[in-house]
Amino acid sequence: MSKKYLSAAQVAKRLGVSTETVYNYCKRGLLGGQYIKNNVKGTWRIDIESLELLEKDSIFKSTYQIKKNKEFNLF
Repeated sequence: MSKKYLSAAQVAKRLGVSTETVYNYCKRGLLGGQYIKNNVKGTWRIDIESLELLEKDSIFKSTYQIKKNKEFNLF
């Protein structure tokens, strides 16, 4: 069975963070992936399993995630 990968932009959208944050997660080892070097600039392919583990075990939430999960009460 082959592994499934997502782009940094797809992961950023799913986590509600910037692509720069995703790049930093990859560099720090919080997300597993491969760096593919092109002629001019490289790109990250992020392993979907590592993303799911990060989502499951992370205690850190972005402002977007907190707002999305909150229920707004008028009173």
